[in-house]
Order: sequence, then structure tokens, then C-alpha cells
Amino acid sequence: MATYTVANLADVFGSTAWSFDGSSFLIGTAGVGIVIGGATGGDIANSVNLTGGYYINGTSIFASPQFTGTVNATVGYTIGGTSIFASPALTGTPTAPTASAGTNTTQLATTAFVQANSGGSANKLCNPFCDIDQANEGATVVLTSNTPTYIIDGCKADFVAAGAAVSAQRSTNAPTGFPNSLELIVTTGGTLAAGAFAVLQQPIEGADLIDTAFGTASAQPLAVSFWFTATIAGVYSGAIQNAAFTRSYPFNFTLASANVWQLFTVTIPGDTSGTWVTSGASAGMYLTICGSGGSTFQSTVNTWAGGNFFATSSNTNSLITTTGAQMFLGPRRLGIGTSSPPIARQSFESDLSFCQRYYEKSYNLGTALGTVTSVGCASFELQASSSVLEQFGMQFFFAVKKRATPTCATYSTVTGTVNKVADLTDASDRTPSYGAQGQSGFFAVASPAPNPTAFLSMQAHWTADARP
Repeated sequence: MATYTVANLADVFGSTAWSFDGSSFLIGTAGVGIVIGGATGGDIANSVNLTGGYYINGTSIFASPQFTGTVNATVGYTIGGTSIFASPALTGTPTAPTASAGTNTTQLATTAFVQANSGGSANKLCNPFCDIDQANEGATVVLTSNTPTYIIDGCKADFVAAGAAVSAQRSTNAPTGFPNSLELIVTTGGTLAAGAFAVLQQPIEGADLIDTAFGTASAQPLAVSFWFTATIAGVYSGAIQNAAFTRSYPFNFTLASANVWQLFTVTIPGDTSGTWVTSGASAGMYLTICGSGGSTFQSTVNTWAGGNFFATSSNTNSLITTTGAQMFLGPRRLGIGTSSPPIARQSFESDLSFCQRYYEKSYNLGTALGTVTSVGCASFELQASSSVLEQFGMQFFFAVKKRATPTCATYSTVTGTVNKVADLTDASDRTPSYGAQGQSGFFAVASPAPNPTAFLSMQAHWTADARP
């Protein structure tokens, strides 16, 4: 190690001011320089970057340095003619300020920054951007009280309130940079009794929850982030719930201004109690977003409770009582961890495939069920020398294997009628029977027109519904 005397400190630090008080040297200005000796055994400040095997009071200045401010490697400080900024070899556990999310500069990236800005754990929510709506294609769905109904792929809506009328649909009202949201509309306001509510819900399959370890001592925390707005500002609520609705963790979030999109992030501690489905194809968890919730569904905020709770006493609760009120749930994410990475799309293809595990149709995306079209349909054609044909069969194969045995239906390409197939021989519909429904496909059997010609042509579109 190089040794320097007081006489040649100027050679080491150039024109930098220095002083000696009998116990320590100060090079630079007090508070922003380098102290050698003294009670602290050495202090490095003012964002100085150090390299090489240099010691102060016998301690390496590279062992677990604590950087502050902006670490600047452009200033030409040297010791013994060697730059202290060239290829630093730090040891121990260096620390530095964590940059804000989305920073894209040459600033040092801490492990906290990397975790928060990387993909993190997988997003467990199907159709997180609300843009896939195979069953309804943006059409308004009028809700039936106390009947959870799928509105877009992956998400349901439900309500109970005396005198209320409620509908829901995919909406193009969305945060900047995103395509769609899920909208709930109170077309007629009702009464907020103890058992009243208006909610949006998303189930999560048990097989996707195995890494949460919920219901065990190893239960992992969850980070939930979502965009939300409504025509009424105030306090809203949500919850993480098990499939049996016997365990709930209600939380609140405050919409500061009506009709302004806000991004909310909530950390949910892992639930070590209760019964959770964390394997298999059944629903294991629900994310619930509540526009209004009566006292029956209210519990202590930010606390696990045994029961069906998705609201708190702090809720504003004006949504279900106000004619014309609307709430919108936008892009969302749920994953393991205590911080939520940005809501980012892996690919549209992967999102569509995720949706098709639960629901699939033969119609093109954007084409409503029952549309009179043969584009994308299945067909059966037969050229025969005899006009005697008593039955025909059509086999349908799915693009994605289903979560469970689906409920299947066909649609005539001639009339669009459900549970029919089109007989193009006489442009009429035939009623099929379905068989061999499984995760990969099904078939339909029907009788053709009496005394068909030697050429027979049948067509049908189809749907397969395996939603939990």
C-alpha cells in the first residue's frame, strides 16, 4: 500500500484543501470530503466512487460502501497516479439509493429496483387488459339480481339491491395506453340494505395458486394492482377471498376525483388459516372489487376474517343508490410479493390462450355469437350415389385444452340459432345431439332433410364453456 506524508498530500489530492487537527486529516471541505483517522475511522461523502485496494484506519474503503446522491464516475480523482473510478471492485454488501420505477439511465440499479421493475412473479389474472370478450363482444349484459354473470373473459358482475337495475359491459373508457375496461352501470338506483351489494369478481384457478401456499404456515404475500375510476368519488373496497367465501381480506381504496383513472396497489399478507384450493382445476380464489356493500358484507379493513366480506364501514356506498352511476375496472395484476411490477402484457396470443382454457368459440374475434356467417365454421360434406342417409356427425376440436369438461353448443350458419346446425341441402336447420364432450373437443349428430340429394352439406359454429 502506498504511504504518503503530510508534505506530499498535495501530490495525491492536487490543489484540494486539507487540514490536520492532531488526530485526523481532512481533505476537502468538512462534511463533503475525506476524513482519515478520527473517531469515525473514516468518512466518504459527496457521492465519491472508490476503487482499488485502499484502506482508511485499516478498513477497506470498498467493503460495503454506502452510496448517496448520484454516484459520479467522471471526476478525475487519483491516488498515487491511479484513478479511483476505474473498474471499481466492491466487496461486502454495497448499498445505494433505489431509483423510481421506470428509470432508464446509467444510475446504479439496486436489487429492490430490479425486483420492482422486472416481470416479477406471474400475473395470475386472466384477460388482465379487459380486451378479450368472446361471449359478448362488447354488448351490454343486463344482470339478474344475485346471479354472478360473466361479462368479459375472466370477469363476472353481480348485484343485489331492492329496486335497482344494473348492467355491465366491456368499455373503451380506459387509462391512457390501454385498450379497454370492465364497466358496471346502475341504470336504476336501488336501496342500500344490509344485504345489498354491487361487485365485479374474478376467479383464479386452484392450479395457479400452488405457489401461494395459502392455508399453511408458509403462506406468501400477494401484491394486487389495478386501475379504477367511477362517476362518484369516494372510498371503495375490494377483497381477496377463498372459493368457499369463508375467508376474506377486505381493503379500501379512495378515488380522489370522479371520472379520473387511478392506479391502486395493495399488499395482502398470506393467509395461514382457512381452507384454500391450491391445486386442481376448480376456482381457488376470488379478487372482488366492490362499488357498494351493505353491513352484511362489511368487516375490519386489512384483516383476514372468516366469512364473506368485501366491504368495510368506510365505504362511500353511493354507487348502487344512484341512477346512472358507473364504475370501471381497468388493467389489473395479482402476483406473489410485496411490490407490484408494472402491468405489462406478455403477448396477446398468450392472453387469448389463457382465456380459451375457459371459453372458446369458432367465430372470429369481434364476431358476436349467432351472427349469420360461415367464416370459421365447421362443415360436413358428403357426395354419395344413394339418396338414403339417416344421420350425419360433425366433430369439433378445440384450439386449447379446457379446464374441465365444457358445456358445448352449436349455432346454425343459416339462421344463427343456438343448438342448431345448418343443412345447406334445403337451407334449413337441424337439431343435433352432442356427445363425447371432453377437454379437447366434442361431436354433434343430426338427421338431414328427408330424401336428401346425393350431395349433402352441413355447417355449424360452436362454443365451449368451461368457466368456473
